[in-house]
Amino acid sequence: DQAREKDLKLVEAIRGFDYFSLASLLDYGEVEACGSGPVMAAMIAAERLGAEGSRILDYRNSGDVEFGTRDQVVGYTSAALLEAGAERENLDVSELSLDEQDFLLRLARNSVESAVKKQDLAPADEHVPEKFQQKAAVFVTLTVNGNLRGCIGSIIPQSGLYDAVSTSAVNAALHDPRFSPVVEIDLPGLSYEVSVLSRFRLMAETEEIIIGKHGLLIQSGHRSGLLLPQVASEYSWDTETFLKQTCIKASLSPDSWKDPSSDVFYFSAMVFNDHQS
Repeated sequence: DQAREKDLKLVEAIRGFDYFSLASLLDYGEVEACGSGPVMAAMIAAERLGAEGSRILDYRNSGDVEFGTRDQVVGYTSAALLEAGAERENLDVSELSLDEQDFLLRLARNSVESAVKKQDLAPADEHVPEKFQQKAAVFVTLTVNGNLRGCIGSIIPQSGLYDAVSTSAVNAALHDPRFSPVVEIDLPGLSYEVSVLSRFRLMAETEEIIIGKHGLLIQSGHRSGLLLPQVASEYSWDTETFLKQTCIKASLSPDSWKDPSSDVFYFSAMVFNDHQS
């Protein structure tokens, strides 16, 4: 049971074709795999060759065979890496309808208002779409008259989309260290924006980055910094400025993105808010 709990986290990362999350889970000791390096190398190489998704073919452990012992087991996973156009298992964030976007925005608002008023959030009912149970990386941004009031989220898919939006909204309101916690008098003036992140891709060339479509994450040693796609558009940055500003966000020198020891990832996001025209 302990092995399955760990292994299935790894399986989910492979299912999402998400080598970034897999690396993070390994770093945190949440999963184990003797072949983790080759697995991630194969995923990155396949991506460069045009793969865009994956499918889990089977997962078993040595305790599943007829004469296997279950006190110590080894897990095995079989997966296919798939070219563009093939049927994939991972969540496609571009498939959220306008009604589903409105639902998530209402969820963010209701979650914050319930938390600030110290009330229990109404439980999810049967109308919650099934896709909202799929794990997703989400950020929720709060603004007042266009000015940032809080922004918190997760870069690793750790919970279903429904729970991720609710939790991120509450954390943005109450636990963003840059701001004092939202109080009840603030609630009417808050605007909400939800960003549902795609998987992270390792940058090979700066030409891969498209301003207005991609956000950036840089990691160097124990420091990291992330900027969402909409930030570069809001400030009219070009690609190099965007890279430098991401380094600054990570408290690194502006040109750290050029350092071979730094990893730069890019991602897209479905961004929607309650003040769209």
